[in-house]
Amino acid sequence: MAETPKLINSFLVDVFNDILKIEENFIIQTFKDLSVNEMHIIEQVFLAEENSEDTRVTEIAKKRRVTAGSLTTAIIPLEKKGYIFREKDAVDKRVVKLKCSEKAKKAQSLHEAFHKDMVSGVLSDISESQAKVLAETLNELRAFFKKKYDV
Repeated sequence: MAETPKLINSFLVDVFNDILKIEENFIIQTFKDLSVNEMHIIEQVFLAEENSEDTRVTEIAKKRRVTAGSLTTAIIPLEKKGYIFREKDAVDKRVVKLKCSEKAKKAQSLHEAFHKDMVSGVLSDISESQAKVLAETLNELRAFFKKKYDV
């Protein structure tokens, strides 16, 4: 039983780092001009738009857990590359919202397909009952981290 905490720690660290590296390699190979962070900003703006949520810099920054200034700095290259653009609100012209270009939507679609492929690969090697236990366990793990570390 003393090995269990070591195995869990090793698993969490290794899997987290491995997934980041796998995703980084996918993004570098697929989108020569994007970083992982930039892809995740695009994803956040895309999801906010898709769910009819607020896409102001302050709101996206909150979701990304960064300052509005940091997000603004990160948005500038995405604007120059043609992935994100700013648009004044139709009702209140003082409000500026972030929007995804068609280029960003295509990138997000491929990024989403990458994640689906990764998940389906994991699920293809386990039974339905194992998949259910895995999903429940991962959900409990997420709840623990949210509660313990306020993420």
